[in-house]
Amino acid sequence: MQEESKCNIPHLSHPDRISEKGVFSVIDAFPEPVFIVDSQGRIQEANVAFSSRFSRKPGDCIGLNIYELLSNELLLPELADNRRKKAEEVLHTGKRLSFDDEQDGRFYRSTIYPVPPVEGSITRLLIVVQDITESRHAEKEAKNGWLFIQAIIDATPGTFCLLDSKGRILALNPYLCEQVVGRSSGEMTGTNSMELVHPDDRRQLGQSMKKVLIEGSEEAAEVRILIKDGPEYRWFLLKSRRIVIDGNNLLIVIGTDINDQKQAEQALALSEQKFRSIAEQLDAEVFILDSDGIITYVSPATERISGFLPDEMINHSFTEFIHEDDRQRGVEKFLDMLTNHESSKTRESLVRCSRKNGTFFWGEVRAKIHNGDGIGIIGLLFDITARKRHETFKAFRLHILQMSESNTMEDLLRLIVDEAEKYTESTIGFFHYLGDDSPDDSLQVPSTSVKTSMKWEENNNQHPSLMGAMFWADALNQGKPVINNNLNHLLEQYGNWPEKHPDLKRLLVVPVERGGKVVAMIGVGNKSGDYDENDLGWVTSLAEIAWDIVARKLAEQSKQEMQAMLLQSQKMELIGQLAGGIAHDFNNMLGVILGNIEMAMTQQPLNGLLQRNLMNILSAVNRSSDLTTQLLAFAKEQAVMPLVVELNTMVQNLLSMLRRIIGENITIVWIPDSHRSLIKVDPSQIDQILVNLCINARNAISDTGTITIETGCWQCIKNSDSPSQSSRIPGDYVTLTVTDTGCGIDKEHLPHIFEPFFTVNKQGKGMGLGLATVYGIVKQNNGYIDCQSEPGKGTTFRIHFPRHKGGYLDFDDPEELLPSDSCTLETILIVEDDPDILNLCRLELEKNGYKVLPANTPEEALKIAVSSTETIHLLLTDVVMPQMNGCDLAKKLLGIMPHLKTLFMSGYTPDVIDYPDMFDVRINYIQKPFTLKTLLLSVQNLLKQENSSS
Repeated sequence: MQEESKCNIPHLSHPDRISEKGVFSVIDAFPEPVFIVDSQGRIQEANVAFSSRFSRKPGDCIGLNIYELLSNELLLPELADNRRKKAEEVLHTGKRLSFDDEQDGRFYRSTIYPVPPVEGSITRLLIVVQDITESRHAEKEAKNGWLFIQAIIDATPGTFCLLDSKGRILALNPYLCEQVVGRSSGEMTGTNSMELVHPDDRRQLGQSMKKVLIEGSEEAAEVRILIKDGPEYRWFLLKSRRIVIDGNNLLIVIGTDINDQKQAEQALALSEQKFRSIAEQLDAEVFILDSDGIITYVSPATERISGFLPDEMINHSFTEFIHEDDRQRGVEKFLDMLTNHESSKTRESLVRCSRKNGTFFWGEVRAKIHNGDGIGIIGLLFDITARKRHETFKAFRLHILQMSESNTMEDLLRLIVDEAEKYTESTIGFFHYLGDDSPDDSLQVPSTSVKTSMKWEENNNQHPSLMGAMFWADALNQGKPVINNNLNHLLEQYGNWPEKHPDLKRLLVVPVERGGKVVAMIGVGNKSGDYDENDLGWVTSLAEIAWDIVARKLAEQSKQEMQAMLLQSQKMELIGQLAGGIAHDFNNMLGVILGNIEMAMTQQPLNGLLQRNLMNILSAVNRSSDLTTQLLAFAKEQAVMPLVVELNTMVQNLLSMLRRIIGENITIVWIPDSHRSLIKVDPSQIDQILVNLCINARNAISDTGTITIETGCWQCIKNSDSPSQSSRIPGDYVTLTVTDTGCGIDKEHLPHIFEPFFTVNKQGKGMGLGLATVYGIVKQNNGYIDCQSEPGKGTTFRIHFPRHKGGYLDFDDPEELLPSDSCTLETILIVEDDPDILNLCRLELEKNGYKVLPANTPEEALKIAVSSTETIHLLLTDVVMPQMNGCDLAKKLLGIMPHLKTLFMSGYTPDVIDYPDMFDVRINYIQKPFTLKTLLLSVQNLLKQENSSS
């Protein structure tokens, strides 16, 4: 069957719409032969083009048999037979048929149309014959042209491909197929070339190819190409050129493998990045000098150290940034390193360096020869001003200490303040000790110059009050040093200085803080220039010396206060211990009260008033128990406590919270299963699972969408052999399914989604622990989790929990007590140091048919266990007791009686006791105070487990 004829033949399925005469008035104008025959091949109508082939007029052809004409006149019997078969096929099927054949070296395409009658079967056929010789020749020439092009492509070294204007592969050479793509030419022809390019490089390559197609220019691009379906990518340099074939713009793309070169470039860039990263993280200034002493690199630390930006120093001589008195020495050291260098030797020197503000700092230089593009020097410059200051102050401190025995505290402080004035080139200096209670009751020491100018003795040695003083306010209130190089605006706000106070233009104040409180302040003022960080360092160091003097002199006075504080601290520690002990003992007393109330309430008859009084007492006991529990278990994490829950109910209760978390743009659809969905799990873990999955779904939905939560049933018939299904155990499961309409997960990421810290979200959108948490919870509860996702088609998480076969009430049912007559006469060893608790437990257990061996201490319990001739089935023991705790006692008794069951009771929560491995909170631990009914339930449950296991 050939392609449909392109002749526009009138639609013949509705002959009543146009007469046959009208049809042939149109057909007769066709340049191609057109005629109609009946079922025997007799010609009924023919146009001029048809009749001329037989040297006749159209009317002379009517009634002739087309098969006889072909066989007798054109001498083509085989063609006539073939045409007869084709016509019979159309008459039989009623469907149009098109086919090609060759006559005398020319190619013809015949199309046979059935002519439906108004009634009955098809008896006539419309036949159109087209000469397609030229198109056949054109196709052959094109095919030969492509074969020639393919031969050139196959001979091209390296990677070569021919693309159409949409980037689809038309042809490619064997090297590209075999070495790069790993697929045959037939598999690759027609595919999008961008599929081979790394996603991050597609935009760049697409723009380059578009420019070539539009402008005709040659373009080059470095991109990563997928090697043999990956996951490996290699770097290629792709050069693109435009060619025009048959009026179509095509692209020739030639590639060169530059992977080794690219890796070398990346390694070099990484090395440079590491160097810069290290240099930028150092506290020191990193610099590189060429052989002429010109700075070619300096790290950003220079701005912090000297105030100069790196761009302000690069291409300048290093001598421009050295104190003029040190320049000659610096040049000599530089030339000595260049002429007498040892490449592995580091030289060190001290030099004064300039800051941008005109001041200088002491720098320590460590440098060595650098062989980069040329010989030069690489080095580190450390700001050692603080170290030099420390050395100076160390000597000054020693001098002050030597004078301390022969001078008063005021004289020593004045020496320190005078020193602060000298180092900062100030004219005013002061020190104030603020005292313990009020700044007015303080020690105030001015510098010698201030004492003289203010006539200190005449002023009763008093400075104006510091409370509310404008120039102290920030330092006093914030506890931070303050530099103010323009005090004129404060004068405008607060008025003139106090009487006899020197005028201040600039001020530097350093508070001394101890215990979160400003205890003293030292300051200088009226420097000729602005105060800076260097001045702040000098004054801060002197403030420490000044405080040392004050502290030494006040040591005697503070000794008693320190002792009192120590006693207070010890008292608080003892109170804490006492509170714990009292709470524990109080729990015991509450237990006694609770037990006696419970016994009293069983006495019948009780009048209404007495019963209400007992209920009030019981309520008070419960509230008191809550308070002691909170006191003992503050900020402690509780153990995981699995419960039998109805999954449908759990999800239903969480929906309102989930909708608040997800937002209004996303719809949550809830489809509960009609069957019971009992599982045994900690309810908080269901909360975690749903919140994590819904937040993941929310992040995957860009605008609006739907999250569907569904429960159901699933039965595993046999062990799964699929690794992805983790060898599931046969059984009944309850299924929780969460489905979203988000962006989905890529196939390459799907195997890793449950790995901790794996995330496909952008930075800041999470850490990758949500699904890992869900996976851990599911596995902890012996369940399984599956994920199904496709990019653009959303994601489905399906979790299978083992179905709980019982009801809500297992061994931990707090209401179900066995009848006393069903209990066997088991023997219980009770160890309790509180006699009232011991007596209550004994009476209640004996009343319910148990044999009880009471002991007040662990030692007594051990003696009873060793000497007893009866089998002890259960140990009921307090945890915290004198001599030995209950956990150690249980371990010793288990060595004697391996099948002994243990029930612990304590006023402390189990997570604060040093033996957490001994506790199953829901099985063998009861919290004091407890009811007698709770005691009986716990005892029955443990013994019932023992009986069933035996």
